[in-house]
Amino acid sequence: MDNYGTILKKEHPALRGRHFRCTFGLATVEGFRFEAYTFASPGDAADFLEVIDDGSGWYGISNMVFHDPKSDRTEMEHLLNLLKT
Repeated sequence: MDNYGTILKKEHPALRGRHFRCTFGLATVEGFRFEAYTFASPGDAADFLEVIDDGSGWYGISNMVFHDPKSDRTEMEHLLNLLKT
């Protein structure tokens, strides 16, 4: 797995000047497409969310952060509930 953090800074200007190490994945579950970021610890994920979360579809569980670019909250909440069980 490669460090995706350097690419994140280019894609999200709010992250410039910050250093985050994570991996990135793109997935589709039952037709729902979302991004998944895995951090080394829950604290790293929380720090990332603090900087990036502008209310547009970012959700965290433990050391994982999920992003729904379309912000379909219903589908993302369904997915997160599945992951919690």
